[in-house]
Amino acid sequence: MKFKRIVAFALVMVLSFGLFSGIKTEAKEITLTVPKIKVKLSNDGTSVKITIGKTKDADGYVICSTAEKNMYAGYEADIEEFQELVKIDKNGTKKRTITIKSLNPGKVKIAVKAYNEKKFGVLTYSELSKSKSVTIKDGSLGLSTKYDFSDKKVGDIIKFGTYEQDNDFTNGKEAIEWVVISKTKSKMMVMSKHVLDTVRYYCGDVGNGSERKEITWENSTLRNWLNEKFYNVAFNNTEKDMILTTDVENYDDFLNGFNGGNDTKDKVFVLSELEAINSDYGFSDDYQEKDINRRAAGTEYAYARGLVKFSTKDRDYITNEGEVATIWWLRNTCFLSEKLYPNYINARAIDAEGNLSTKYGSRVLNYWYDDIYKKIGVRPVIVINLKK
Repeated sequence: MKFKRIVAFALVMVLSFGLFSGIKTEAKEITLTVPKIKVKLSNDGTSVKITIGKTKDADGYVICSTAEKNMYAGYEADIEEFQELVKIDKNGTKKRTITIKSLNPGKVKIAVKAYNEKKFGVLTYSELSKSKSVTIKDGSLGLSTKYDFSDKKVGDIIKFGTYEQDNDFTNGKEAIEWVVISKTKSKMMVMSKHVLDTVRYYCGDVGNGSERKEITWENSTLRNWLNEKFYNVAFNNTEKDMILTTDVENYDDFLNGFNGGNDTKDKVFVLSELEAINSDYGFSDDYQEKDINRRAAGTEYAYARGLVKFSTKDRDYITNEGEVATIWWLRNTCFLSEKLYPNYINARAIDAEGNLSTKYGSRVLNYWYDDIYKKIGVRPVIVINLKK
């Protein structure tokens, strides 16, 4: 009996040691060394070189920068301070240096976090390093690219301007591809081939529960973002000089007559309902048709920013290039039903099938649905002056 007690006591001690040892191991698994970094601007101020010190237990690193605070025109409730830019699959056995070329102009903060996914069996991140502030200059302003679109016709693809698209910030921004949708001797209207980014249609005050606020294209966040942020990031001075200010007609919603608001003058805009069913632009004139010419896939950058991504291989979601299509904004707002939605203002969109979205629209004022409707994409439209 005494021997059994000794054995039992020994067993308890072994188990206890194992338990505490497990706790110690678990604590170690979730604690990685925070990287130490140095950040240096390039001589021309358009890119940064980040040097990461030797970091214990790091399988690799994630480079992060401060999110663009003006991206949603003042509505920042759910915007993280830092966004991930580049994942580096290099361990922490020695110093690492990486150059980031695609940061947008302005003041940003750079930080780095280490990760480990091998040693501990689960993906584990360190805290962010101490951030470093730098001011990025616009390296495109001095460029004087010469363009000749004289041989282009409706349906052709041109390259004009640059924007981050492959979500690899180490190789610079990529040339934007545009589809020619109309052309005269003096000007040419083009729309981006891909969905380039995702932006909420409107991010302002919704008013009180019994009174709806009528949002139109004129006062939308999307319009402001396109003509300020996108315009200044995507085009150099030569390209800006070629982009005409367009008299944009804001039609009433053709299905229920909802007020389209005042006409506007814009450098960059998105299509209206009527333009999206204009056969002269290469689209079906039936808004209910699953028109493959209205389908568009997003870029890797847009998907990384939250653009809704479909995994279906259904042919009704496939573009002319064999990519899976996504959803993109039109500029018309609409009011659906006094009975069902007495205070909702929605905006039209083209869905992944190529239909004009009329069944439920896309809510612009209902924050309960933010997780869905902030993920609709943008296909910018510009008019190029061919006499330049």
